[in-house]
Amino acid sequence: MYNYSANTQYIGKQFLYLTTCHSTNDLAKSLNSRGLCRSGMVIFAENQTKGRGQQGTSWVSEPGQNLTFSLVLRLSHLPLASQFLFNKALSIHLLGFFRTYFSNPSDTFQVKWPNDVYLNGKKIAGLLLENSLSGNYISSSIVGIGLNVNQQTFEFPTASSLSIALQRPIDRYALLNDLLQYLDENLPLNFEFLHTTEIQTIHNVYDATLWGLHKQRWYKAAGNPFLATLKGVDEQGLLILETNEGTERFEIKSIQFLNHPVD
Repeated sequence: MYNYSANTQYIGKQFLYLTTCHSTNDLAKSLNSRGLCRSGMVIFAENQTKGRGQQGTSWVSEPGQNLTFSLVLRLSHLPLASQFLFNKALSIHLLGFFRTYFSNPSDTFQVKWPNDVYLNGKKIAGLLLENSLSGNYISSSIVGIGLNVNQQTFEFPTASSLSIALQRPIDRYALLNDLLQYLDENLPLNFEFLHTTEIQTIHNVYDATLWGLHKQRWYKAAGNPFLATLKGVDEQGLLILETNEGTERFEIKSIQFLNHPVD
């Protein structure tokens, strides 16, 4: 049984621990829609039977080995046009936590578009953002966070865990306390940093840590595989690729990364 002990301003002040549930994001959305969530509420489950990833994919996590939870954030007058900026900010802060917590210079942490965290070329964490709108503004966001901590085997070869990379078991609850403390210190309650000169810094850090940047690899769009070089991500969150046809932009639902080797 987890005992929340982080000394935070708002993140985790309202904390719900569950041994199992269908999806912490779905539960958070239900509670939030009924006005039962303060900003910073955390819903944590040891096991999610219907955990979700990007584009409706399943997030499969071995019960009791990882960290899977949802964070409810209430936003004040964040324009709808800034939703990918918000995504970038959360991604680089999650990345920043890992770089601070695990300071081995030989470990390479990167963000894979749109919001996965890779360690030494393999996925160890992911975000799922589900925003609620009020007119042209985002009123709140449910941030699903999944961290592979102590799991040792995975269905996909591109996935790994912190314990595999560091070759030691990790205290999951201590890690969770430290993560929530870090987010509390770096995500101000009013999110004013999304309206200031820090915006360019967010863009720069995200681009500088982007997995696969300037590298050629295989992709698939409209059913067709093709080679392209990743040039970056624009302010709307579109992937920028240099193809044989020139510079093209793709949204997350229209393109797929392929694992084919490049000759």
